[in-house]
Amino acid sequence: MATASTTTEIAADPAAVWAVMADPTKMSDWVSIHQGFVGEPPAAFEQGTTFTQRVSIMGMPADVAWTLSELTPDGGSKMSGNGPMGIGVTNTYALAPSGAGTSVTWTMTFSGGMVMAVGGQIEAQVSAAQRTSLDALKKLVEG
Repeated sequence: MATASTTTEIAADPAAVWAVMADPTKMSDWVSIHQGFVGEPPAAFEQGTTFTQRVSIMGMPADVAWTLSELTPDGGSKMSGNGPMGIGVTNTYALAPSGAGTSVTWTMTFSGGMVMAVGGQIEAQVSAAQRTSLDALKKLVEG
């Protein structure tokens, strides 16, 4: 198993942050690993939404079939996905009020046989991508 987690502070309330994060049309504006959707993009992120996303991790494109399994009313979500070669992925966004703004934590967990061989590399690459993405989200929201 490999896990990457990154947190940032954004000077906006959780609802404003979540409005950007929950809009599928804005993913390419802030999620650095997002290469597009395969097939129809989701109209909205709601509990039970399924979609396939093309991502690039470690320089390799991969399609991940996601199911949005949890959605919190104050912002935040959990998605479970299946990628190539039996790799499982869990993607969690957690938002919490923090002073006059919002603390955003993005955690991705990878499982499966291939992950055991490259877990450290995945963690390093995904952590860097999360930092770049959350910095872009911050600029987009605070804009």
